[in-house]
Amino acid sequence: MALLVGQQGLEKVLGNVVAKAFAQLAAGLVGGAGVVFAGEVGFEHFLDGLTDSQGRDALQVRMAFEEDDAL
Repeated sequence: MALLVGQQGLEKVLGNVVAKAFAQLAAGLVGGAGVVFAGEVGFEHFLDGLTDSQGRDALQVRMAFEEDDAL
């Protein structure tokens, strides 16, 4: 009887170890996919900025008007 109790305890411990290892593997895969996705989105924004030459031509930089001797 004591052998079965010991075996159940060992199965619980090993089950927890396997579950934790699987969870860490899954988290690593999800994190890696997030990095790849962020790189793809950043690259698309970079390409959109390169092709927006008409928007760049419409942009005007002006200096604010200030009076030196305001009353």
